[in-house]
Amino acid sequence: PISLVERCYCRSTVNNVPRVYIRELRFIHTPNCPFQVIAKLKSNKEVCVNPEVRWLQQYLKNAI
Repeated sequence: PISLVERCYCRSTVNNVPRVYIRELRFIHTPNCPFQVIAKLKSNKEVCVNPEVRWLQQYLKNAI
C-alpha cells in the first residue's frame, strides 16, 4: 500500500534571515502541513523561514 502521509519539509523555522542573503523564496501549502516558506540563500543553503515574521507578512500582502 502507498503511504498517504505527507512529511512536512520544515521541521523548524528561523526568524532572523537577512533579506539581502535570500536569492529566492518558495512557498509550500499542503493539507497535512502548516504553511511553509523556504528561502534559498545566495550560498545555496536552504532554510525554513517563520511565515509570521513581519517582513514576510508584508511581502505576501504586497504580492496579492
